[in-house]
Amino acid sequence: MGGDHAQLGAEVCLKWQMPQLMAEVIRHHHFSELNESIPEGTKAIVQIVNLSGLMAEFLEDPEDEHLRGRLDDRGKEFFGFGPKTLDQILGKVPDLAKGIGTSFGIDMGGAGAGTGGAANEAQFHVICPACQAEDQQGKFCGECGGTLLVVNVPRSKQRSTKKVLVAEDSIASRRALCFVIKKLGCIPIEATNGHDALELARKDPPGMILLDVVMPGMNGLEALKRIREDKQLMDIPVVMLTSLTDSETVIESVQAGANDYVIKPYTADIIADRIKKYMPDPKKK
Repeated sequence: MGGDHAQLGAEVCLKWQMPQLMAEVIRHHHFSELNESIPEGTKAIVQIVNLSGLMAEFLEDPEDEHLRGRLDDRGKEFFGFGPKTLDQILGKVPDLAKGIGTSFGIDMGGAGAGTGGAANEAQFHVICPACQAEDQQGKFCGECGGTLLVVNVPRSKQRSTKKVLVAEDSIASRRALCFVIKKLGCIPIEATNGHDALELARKDPPGMILLDVVMPGMNGLEALKRIREDKQLMDIPVVMLTSLTDSETVIESVQAGANDYVIKPYTADIIADRIKKYMPDPKKK
């Protein structure tokens, strides 16, 4: 195809409307081996990913002294890490990997493996619930990149309301979201925290909810959990708004019942795409 896995991965990332920073990290994560220069503003995160890849190689073959030498050299060059610091990091990786694997329904072995734990209970769609692409076999859709994790939330018939509940404490962000909602022929309902969002949703259930994660009082994750516990609200599509670096929150959101998530900073087109995906008969563009 005229490119390597890093180039292809970056292009797929952009096709799925993921942040430009993520695409650049994927594109340059082998910079050290290829003696490439790193784009401005991405040096630290690209170095972290590069070093992480070398750590993964070493954990597969911890007896490889040459590989360990490369790891020590690169750790010192990138971040000033000595061998003892790297040993401490490597010692924590197995438990962290098990936690991540469990979140995505992957059996990482160890405690709970094969005993009906959370990793074995997770199920995944073979037809993408977002774009309806068939014959899916992984954890994410090969067409649109959406999660295939089955969330055990009952789905009632589609709501006829045009109201979209926006829970966002930033006035500027809230106004921008409301602008897109109105442009698509829907009606925005505004909340500045999770508690108000929950009360407004109970008073007049919307067609979908855009829920910021970080808000004062009750945050977005707590509000999401309460929405999924409420029989009146549990079938309403919820799209979480979260930051690029907070991957743990994305995982926790999916586990708690989020239908989708948007990584900040987002564009009007990305928000419009989510509204068209989950609202009944939104205005088509």
